[in-house]
Amino acid sequence: MDKRKKRLFSFLILVIIIATGFFMNGKITTVFEWKLNWDISLPLPKKIEVVYTSRDGFPSEGATYTILDYNHNQIQKILEKDMWLSIDETSLDTVRILIQKFQKEGTNLNNNVEVNKQEVFINNPVQFTQDDQYSYKLIEDNSSLLVVLNKNNKKIYVMESIQ
Repeated sequence: MDKRKKRLFSFLILVIIIATGFFMNGKITTVFEWKLNWDISLPLPKKIEVVYTSRDGFPSEGATYTILDYNHNQIQKILEKDMWLSIDETSLDTVRILIQKFQKEGTNLNNNVEVNKQEVFINNPVQFTQDDQYSYKLIEDNSSLLVVLNKNNKKIYVMESIQ
């Protein structure tokens, strides 16, 4: 009887480890990719939701809209990074224009995806106020990354466009 209990316990531990690995792999891959491609280092979030993606296959061109949920302590550490620009009266319109540009570009990049991108953003809007932060990177091939941090909601909205 003891051997059966030990085997069952060992089997359950193995299943838990494998399940945790699968769960964490998506988070780790996404966060590691941003570090590799954009030199942006973010901790693993509590929750990650890929709201929209048109990136598929090689060479992985397209657009991705991801929402990351963090806790208060994580957001405070993220705010300490020197990547952020303040959203204030002068930059508020800039952030709105960058979001609209992402919505338009993502649709143009992958016309064969039957997703109403406007509806995606209506159901999952990028929420920010004048007291929040953002970061924007644009490289030579017109690939871009827009990251908006909402301090109150403890969320980061990431819009990545790979050309």
